Amino acid sequence: MDNDDLESRELPGLQLLSLSSLPRDSSCWLLGVIENHTSTLKYLCLGAESFAVKSYYTPGHHFDADLDDNVDAFVEDMVGNLDPDDRTDAVLEPLLQLDTFILKGLDITRLIKLDFCLVNLSALTSLSLESCRGLEPFFDMLPGSGTDQSSPLVAKLQLRSLYIRYERSNQQLRRKLLNFLTSISGLTNLSILLESPDEPGHYQEVLERHGRSLRTLVWEERVGRLVGFSALPDRAHLLGDVEAIAEYCPNLIELGIPFDWHIFTDIPLQYPGKFAVYALWAMKNLRTLNIRNMPPVDPTKTLLPVEEMHAGFANSLIKTLPRPPSGGIVPFLKTLVLGSFTYRDVRIGLGLRNINDPDLYNYLRPQIYQIDRHYQFEGKSKPIAILFETGTYEKTEAAGGDVEVLKPYWLG
Repeated sequence: MDNDDLESRELPGLQLLSLSSLPRDSSCWLLGVIENHTSTLKYLCLGAESFAVKSYYTPGHHFDADLDDNVDAFVEDMVGNLDPDDRTDAVLEPLLQLDTFILKGLDITRLIKLDFCLVNLSALTSLSLESCRGLEPFFDMLPGSGTDQSSPLVAKLQLRSLYIRYERSNQQLRRKLLNFLTSISGLTNLSILLESPDEPGHYQEVLERHGRSLRTLVWEERVGRLVGFSALPDRAHLLGDVEAIAEYCPNLIELGIPFDWHIFTDIPLQYPGKFAVYALWAMKNLRTLNIRNMPPVDPTKTLLPVEEMHAGFANSLIKTLPRPPSGGIVPFLKTLVLGSFTYRDVRIGLGLRNINDPDLYNYLRPQIYQIDRHYQFEGKSKPIAILFETGTYEKTEAAGGDVEVLKPYWLG
């Protein structure tokens, strides 16, 4: 089947379409498939992730704009084919009435404009913008922007899930993001990954706004990709304080945040109430906890095997769990995960092949632990973290584990 056949072919009832890595020379005919199914599509993933990864890993490399230009041409063609009756006061009605829209590595403003949105954002319940350019002008079109440029096409949003990953964050973008998040309500899943050399922002207002509805929360800010043990952050960029998360988000089932590991060395053990982690155990519905950063330790300078170091970190956390009167631990916590996933883990799965620093890669690979509440030691029952999976969450998901918190990943 040649490209022309694919472009013109109709698949009756097509509801899900995923084109996450568009090839440069064929994006137009692939995008043409969308035009033939505007009335049935409910889920659309569109992107150029492989180009975004190349740009991220190659110093001085700028993303090839050919795909953005092709998207522009595609949108112009679709607009040109519209019936004049579809125009309302020079504003074009959106063509796609999706439930879920995922965009990767493309410029969001090529698809969402003041006078035309390819996707009806007001109909969306789930939106993911991963490594997309144009985020700042996009936020200017959304409610809460405080500008006079808000598009009438996105005045009423009913989002329940939002995922944003952005590698060029700055204070202005964070302010616009905060304004947007505090202008909507009712999010059940929120995942924010930001890279910036600046100090992290303060987002307690977001917790106050969405806390009671949230079931999954991921929020991590970092300076950039880790390239060596010397670059491991000395202090984590935290989302406010853990106590605020526990206070405002009592219904969380899954939580993914960085952690200040220094609490285990900086605070005397005789003052356990000062452990920030203690606040986490007040969340009685929490089933999966993902500590997204590893302690700033260089395992090449110790004799302890990496897997034993990881197990030690995990069990240090488990030991802080309160014991209910009936014995055991907080009943709902089932899974503890150390580390965060990257594009390499999720999309390539190369293991240790083609890794510049295998020691660093081994140390940073996510470790998934299941909690055994009744481990027997010297005739007594105590909780212990047992390694279940490394570098992937396939087994955990297959076993019915709560893994939504693990799906947001860094490019590197």
